[in-house]
This record gives sequence, C-alpha cells and structure tokens, in this order.
Amino acid sequence: MGFTDAPIICNSPLGFDAGAASQSNTVCISDPSLTWRSVTTELSSQLAMFGEIARIDSSFIPTMKCLLVTYYDVRAAQHAIALLAGHCGPFPPNDDDFRTVRVTSEGVSLVTANGGVKSFGD
Repeated sequence: MGFTDAPIICNSPLGFDAGAASQSNTVCISDPSLTWRSVTTELSSQLAMFGEIARIDSSFIPTMKCLLVTYYDVRAAQHAIALLAGHCGPFPPNDDDFRTVRVTSEGVSLVTANGGVKSFGD
C-alpha cells in the first residue's frame, strides 16, 4: 500500500490551528483504509525517504485514521507535506520535540581560509 491510496488529508484532527503547526517537525498522514495498523519496516522505509525519523506514533490510527510522524529536521517534514499533498499535513509538535545541541568553546577550533586554525569566537 502506497501513500497515494489515502484519499484525504489529515487536517489536525484535534482541532489545532494548522498555521501554528506549519513549522512543526511532526506531520499527520491520513490512513482512511486503516492499512497501517502497526509500524512495519516497510512503512518506516517509506517514511524515511523524506528524512531521518525521530518518532512514529500510530495511536491515532484506530480513532482518527491517521499516523503521526516526527522528523528530526523540519525540512524533512515540509518535504513530506509537499510530496504527499492531499494526504499529509502539519501537526503541532509534542512538548518533548524540542532539540538543541550544546557546544562549549573549549577545544573547538575552526580552519581558516588559508588552512590555518583559529579559535572559536575569534
């Protein structure tokens, strides 16, 4: 079963404003025929073609007939929405979808244009 078999878009099933979720890493993909009752390797592979997956939530499948997919990169979510137009839409992020990387300046160096090394922050 491919994505094109899903006839409708899953428009924020819990009544959230899609505009507020437009920069979310999470997308909602409709599954009106209840094809994806569980997360399989094949499904994961299909969804991974858009980018690295952080989480797949299939808990809405029985009630809302949709699957939530959270990508690490918002651009992957936007790519999925663009390519699955009519079958996929933005979904508000979960509270734990906040990701940061903390880097200290100690031991970090950059290579300059002429091949030399300069300290971070110089």
